[in-house]
Amino acid sequence: MNVRLRYLLPYFCVSACNWLQGPYFYSVYKTKFAPENVEDGLKIIYICGYTMSLLSSIFAGFWTDRLGRKGASMCCCFLYILSCISVHSNYMPTLIIGRILGGFASTLFHTAFESWLNDSKTDSKIISELFYLQTSLGGIVAILSGGISFYSTKYFGLFGSFRVSAMFSLLGALFIGLFWKENYGGGPCGNNNNNSNENKSSSNNIEVAVKTIPLSKVIIELFNNQSLLLLGLSQILFEAPMHVFIMLWNPALQDAANNDFLNVKQNQEKLDVVSPLLAPGVTFSIFMFALMIGSHVVSIFSRKLNFNPESALIAVFSIAACSLFCASIASYLSTIVLNNYDFGINNYSNGYFYNNKTQFFVYFFFILYEFSVGVYFPSIAVCRSYYIPNTIRASITSIYRVPQNLFVILLLLYKADLKIYQRLQMSATALFLGVFTMAYLKSKGKKKLE
Repeated sequence: MNVRLRYLLPYFCVSACNWLQGPYFYSVYKTKFAPENVEDGLKIIYICGYTMSLLSSIFAGFWTDRLGRKGASMCCCFLYILSCISVHSNYMPTLIIGRILGGFASTLFHTAFESWLNDSKTDSKIISELFYLQTSLGGIVAILSGGISFYSTKYFGLFGSFRVSAMFSLLGALFIGLFWKENYGGGPCGNNNNNSNENKSSSNNIEVAVKTIPLSKVIIELFNNQSLLLLGLSQILFEAPMHVFIMLWNPALQDAANNDFLNVKQNQEKLDVVSPLLAPGVTFSIFMFALMIGSHVVSIFSRKLNFNPESALIAVFSIAACSLFCASIASYLSTIVLNNYDFGINNYSNGYFYNNKTQFFVYFFFILYEFSVGVYFPSIAVCRSYYIPNTIRASITSIYRVPQNLFVILLLLYKADLKIYQRLQMSATALFLGVFTMAYLKSKGKKKLE
């Protein structure tokens, strides 16, 4: 089996595990709390997951290279399975433990898999191709996952998507166990030559890699190299708002639906229960289709033009910032329209007036944002493969995740009663800063680290 299949099959299985949970994450955890405690309960759940992601990001890279990138990837799969199982409990400590395990699994997923691929002897062009494929084909996987989550919930109940998610994670672990060869950050990966001399040499490389690259040295290297700092800051300024968006898109669309559906009967009251235009699973599939289109655009331009990832990322930050800012304005204006609506107008034959203009604009700008995410992932992956030395790749990649998780946690802990549109505006501001950060990185020129 060639390196493409060996990498992409388990990667897509674990990606599907992630995607299947997303559309109904909010709905599932919402059932665990009394109506008056939903917001506080969900905040605790989110904080536990992101706090674990933050803490594990500090040591995950070093631990990955010590345990082995194959072993860390399998560990990621089993942690996801345990996290999926935990949602079936109504016991708060179990739910918290499940989110902690899920947070650790998320760190390993974004650290170990990419590090395993970059440690192979595969040509750099094939690695770049794989980064584009994992995003573009990953869009197809995500679209299918949205449909699977919808039908699994329809036929197996609200928790059905989490059960199917655990099955995909188990399948990914089986692929890794059967087809991957272990590496520790310094030796070859995917090499079919199994003679004893090479194995002995690999063992020596393992020992050297572990002894000569402590975490302290990785941190010193990070702060001594401006390109690594700028790359990390750019990643933080994009991915922290992305995690905020993951938490906000479902309630944002629900709020837009509430504001659109105006009851103009004689009692002049809004209806209590309103559903968005599209089911969460269908909405998620549309988002993932936009993401896939974005990755395809990058792939086409990279083949036909003198296209570099830094330029793509400058455009990505600009589009993403404008999208979330416009979505926040649409959300804000809908509340003004609702508060100032003239309920004296009651000449509608069916007794109520349904206006989906707010939802339309929120959907549109959210879809445009997902398109920018599709361009972002392969572009930033190519940048990482160029700027970050392979010997410290896992450690640097995991360290980058520390401040972005801290950003999300601080936003969740913020005492003020921030509305959804205000959180979207804060995310848009971070993305605008990312435009200047990436432009400065590009102006420094490409200086590949040795």
